[in-house]
Amino acid sequence: MTPRRTTEGQAIFTAGIVVLGCLIGLLAVSNDSYWIDESSTVHKAIMPTLAGWWERLRGEATSNMQLPLYLLYAWGWDKVFGHHEWVLRAANVPWFVLGVVALGWTAGTRPSRTLMTLSAMLSAFAWFYLNEARPYAMQFGAACVVFAALVRLARAEPGAAEARTWAWVLASSAVVLAASGMLAMIWLAGGLMAGFLARPWTETRRLLVDHRGAWTAMLFLLLMVGVYYLWTMTLGARATVIARTDLRSVFLTAYEMLGLTGLGPGRLAIRNEGLVAFKPYVGALAVYAGLVVVAGVAGWRRVRAESSRRALAWTILGSGGVLVFLLAVGLTSRFRVLGRHCMPLLPPVLYVLGLGLTAAWRRRGWLGKASVTAFALMSLASCLMLRFDARHAKDDYRGAAVLAKQALQKGERIWWNADEQSALIYGVPMVSGRDVPGSMVLIEPPAPGFESGLTLPDLVILSKPDVYDGNGRLQGFLSREGYHKTGSLVAFTLWRRRPEP
Repeated sequence: MTPRRTTEGQAIFTAGIVVLGCLIGLLAVSNDSYWIDESSTVHKAIMPTLAGWWERLRGEATSNMQLPLYLLYAWGWDKVFGHHEWVLRAANVPWFVLGVVALGWTAGTRPSRTLMTLSAMLSAFAWFYLNEARPYAMQFGAACVVFAALVRLARAEPGAAEARTWAWVLASSAVVLAASGMLAMIWLAGGLMAGFLARPWTETRRLLVDHRGAWTAMLFLLLMVGVYYLWTMTLGARATVIARTDLRSVFLTAYEMLGLTGLGPGRLAIRNEGLVAFKPYVGALAVYAGLVVVAGVAGWRRVRAESSRRALAWTILGSGGVLVFLLAVGLTSRFRVLGRHCMPLLPPVLYVLGLGLTAAWRRRGWLGKASVTAFALMSLASCLMLRFDARHAKDDYRGAAVLAKQALQKGERIWWNADEQSALIYGVPMVSGRDVPGSMVLIEPPAPGFESGLTLPDLVILSKPDVYDGNGRLQGFLSREGYHKTGSLVAFTLWRRRPEP
């Protein structure tokens, strides 16, 4: 085959992946209500000016300040397309497609590229965060480009034009990844350390010298981003303190990243019931987990066969070191490590799975192709269940807001024990700690004597008691005053007072 035909074939293949990635991305995005974390994105994105965006972000002074590039991107997207739930989540689709295409760059042959991109397009973990107005799809796309650039640089001939291209691709994507979130920058540090130290020093030195312009620009911009993050920490910007890392959160992180989420229980069921919630789904999860393990083992064998001991050691040290660091922080402080905090680790995971699927597909006989087909079908099932099954629906703040507005129109008094920003985004007037006609009273968090000076409400709307009523004061109050549950929405319960006999 001539070089021209090869280039044309690659271009057609890439165009096909882009189109398919867009279709899958748009399918993965839902019109569900915004939930707590997404509302914090919308809260900044709706500001009419960039100065207003920054003033709101600066005034909040939370860990959202450590997501600068994504929140700026969401603000810009809103100015062009608006902030309807489906529309703002669709802002993730370009990043998803970029990540899928980038993973294809790591493979050599057409079958290998197909299976590599398949592992990404049918990752339930990627689908879940593709459907979130949060920075994780951006991190997925940027991390995939960083990973692909490191792989291609390792294969490129020193001094070749291809090496120059990949050096600048790595430098630019590294800055994007770092600016998408402070935790992402920590993962980036581990990846760059592994990438540059995995080769002999003579090769690394030449790589540094040959492309010093790219590395100088990258380091300067990364330094600026790092200084910004340090500044935000002096303002008290920290992750929300809810729970600390434990063995359960470690298990759930691995469970998410391996793509099992859609075949198992919903997050609310896991939150309320713990590991018992998995019981009805053990069969399907065991089958799919077996397929993932088989593909992963086969892929790891390929990695070992194609990599030097030095490269393997530094790769494990780079990625494993960051993971150990995050777990150590989570175990010793009130910070819960979850799957989303490990999003930059997903590209090498998918790479290993893609290599394993390729090895299985090339195996003689029908068993290898059957296992790849089963893996693809169960991955697709996990994705579709995650997207369409009611047990995986998001917290229904939109529905709760509708009920609240209807009650206010009737002249009822309402207490709201849930996220304040979400209620405001859905247009519910709210005050804190006092009765104002036509407004809902925010009870979050309930302090001792919170009910003092307040008229008994007609309707109380509660969400996630472990977050918004951790001390149980509001629930104790409702029990004492004779309130009972009259309805529920996803992540919400509605309470009214029993009528006098």
